Amino acid sequence: MKNCIGFKFSVLILLIAMVACSSEVAWQTTEDGVFEYQRYINDANLPTLEYGDSVSLHCILKHQNKELFNSYQQTELLQIFIPSRMHRNKIEDLLTFVAEGDSLVAKVRYKEVKHELEAFGKGVNMEDEIEIHYKIVKVKTKAEIKADQETRYALKKGFESREEMLEERAYVLEKTKWIEDTLGHYQNDFKIIISKSSILDEVKAYTVQKSGGEQAKQGQKASIYYVLMLVENGKVLDNAYNRADRLEFRIGQDSTIIKGLHQAILTLSKGDKGTFLIPPTLAYGEEGSLPVVPSNAWLMAYVELVELRN
Repeated sequence: MKNCIGFKFSVLILLIAMVACSSEVAWQTTEDGVFEYQRYINDANLPTLEYGDSVSLHCILKHQNKELFNSYQQTELLQIFIPSRMHRNKIEDLLTFVAEGDSLVAKVRYKEVKHELEAFGKGVNMEDEIEIHYKIVKVKTKAEIKADQETRYALKKGFESREEMLEERAYVLEKTKWIEDTLGHYQNDFKIIISKSSILDEVKAYTVQKSGGEQAKQGQKASIYYVLMLVENGKVLDNAYNRADRLEFRIGQDSTIIKGLHQAILTLSKGDKGTFLIPPTLAYGEEGSLPVVPSNAWLMAYVELVELRN
């Protein structure tokens, strides 16, 4: 009984507020002439909803003073994501007139919104008027949604915070061109090594910058940045620095990663950076990976071991 009284009271307050304001707020018409509406502004300094925003709201649909739908009868708020102008419907477009805390009343002929409100339109004639009552409770902007997504992704990747991940991204994006240039400078040296080498089943470490961190071990989850290039012509096959995204895999266990990278990482400690020469037997072999990687291709790699986890 108490819940019922509380529900009726909340709806009554919303309707009273709208009626009380109706004499003060002028009716307006949307540019396409579809809706007449009144907007009751809570805070004039807040921006109206736009593409990419998410909104939590209550909605009441009325036809001839009869409720077709009332979200106050539900336990949770309605959640609507605002699509781009090209993809949003008329009801979603109407929400771009309001901001957080606002209320809005709109009138529209049913035929104009039949597609959007068909589930509630039983017994409603095409020319009948529908009233839409919105109460905007909470808005999450596109920027806030992106920040939340980045935070979840950062924690999943082993960062302590989104800010730490963004700092690292800025660092690696700045570093990517230097790494490609450095490997290019080593290309002739690698060609000489290949011409004299008879060992085809080992990765050769050319340079390693030591950090003194934990030594990598089989079965650990490694997070790395890397660049792979063909020794033959210097073509870049992959550059994780360009994507500003760590590659994660279990050392010695992930068959989607070429064996040469597994072997290279096992020579490194956390925080180390190294350049390596990878023979075809530990890369793409005799078959290659056409049309990008030819048969029996030697690879040069720059690897940065960022994180180790068990």
